[in-house]
Amino acid sequence: MTAQLRTLARRAEGTISWRAAVPRPERTWIKDRLRDATGLLAQLDLDDTAPLAATTQQLLGTLDRAIGTLTEASIGIASAAQTAGIPLAQLSTWTHIPAEDLRQDIDDHREDLEEQYG
Repeated sequence: MTAQLRTLARRAEGTISWRAAVPRPERTWIKDRLRDATGLLAQLDLDDTAPLAATTQQLLGTLDRAIGTLTEASIGIASAAQTAGIPLAQLSTWTHIPAEDLRQDIDDHREDLEEQYG
């Protein structure tokens, strides 16, 4: 994703680096969401001997939480990319989220970051 952000942030005078384009709190937040999603997926126990219904319910619940976390990360990455100067229309295409919805998601994400990191 970092490579994609660098590619999207390419300017006439060169490439904007991930560190220069994205404030530290947002980089940390994105990395935390990706680590959380990876941890959730690592917890999946496909060899569980519990009854099928219980195992399936656990699997679906874990996948749902992982997908939610990855969605949060993609919104954070879109926010960072927009900060780096990528137009909302391009980000909408990349995320497959309608531009107006993405605008609201990014605004909400930034408010959450402000509350969390000040």
